[in-house]
Amino acid sequence: MQSEIIQLYDDREDVTLTTYVIDPIRTSNVDLVRPAVIICPGGSYMYCSDREAEPVAMAFNAMGFNAFVLRYSVYGQGKTTAEIIAEGQFPVKPDVVFPHALKETARAFEILHQHASEWHIDTDKIGLAGFSAGGHNTGMYSNVWHTDLIQNATSLKGSDLKPAFNISGYALTDIAYYYRQNIANPDPNVKAYATAISLACFGKPMPSEEEVEQYSVPGTVNEKTPPTFIWGTRDDDVVNVRDSLSLAMALEEHEIPFAMHIFQAGPHGLSVANELSAVMPNQINETAAQWVPLVEKWLKELILK
Repeated sequence: MQSEIIQLYDDREDVTLTTYVIDPIRTSNVDLVRPAVIICPGGSYMYCSDREAEPVAMAFNAMGFNAFVLRYSVYGQGKTTAEIIAEGQFPVKPDVVFPHALKETARAFEILHQHASEWHIDTDKIGLAGFSAGGHNTGMYSNVWHTDLIQNATSLKGSDLKPAFNISGYALTDIAYYYRQNIANPDPNVKAYATAISLACFGKPMPSEEEVEQYSVPGTVNEKTPPTFIWGTRDDDVVNVRDSLSLAMALEEHEIPFAMHIFQAGPHGLSVANELSAVMPNQINETAAQWVPLVEKWLKELILK
């Protein structure tokens, strides 16, 4: 395994790409190239969850993918959620505001292309996997990869920046709905999360209706959106299941191939839903953990032929 941490900015340690590259087996075809996945953990745009980082990368390694964890710009910039909330102040941070995370995803594509020979990557088979807020980032990137915003962000151009697929795990796709439901919530912790998301996405605590709508994943699906695998749980009390359903409807309306699996039981933030990612008993869920073999089967039909 080749594992290293690459800083995306010389003057920042919080935005990184961690590699999980499978070493060639010398007794087999050393010229074998592998598909790759760029993983964006969740964390409410306040932090990047370790639970949705290495455990997910290891699951994709087991499928034969080279995996890469992108810790993109978030409001906490290395601080924990508890530390942010304890401070009780939420200043504007221009260097984390969207579309920084989108451009950093493009930069991850660029790095993979630059090291494709060294890391044995099939550059036609680079996809995305995002969880919760990370799923909002990968969903938005999947919809806007062809626009000037992304096309002018790196040295790559055209379809080199297109994801081969997007995996949407209990993703915050309808940020407008989430924002409206939580920004006025009397619970200070809930409101703090919503405020941080607002500041990270819009650079202000109270964005306009138009500003909120522009970062709706279902609202920006188009004919260039890649095939998408959606999964979540109906019991999720952080990101409503309607986020997955509305994304599926938007994909269907634009005739984009997709698969969707909604499991009945399970809390938010399940990750791979086994002992590798769980820190609490209810995060071990054998039924929801089926998303891993289900996505492997889907990917085999899609790109691993």
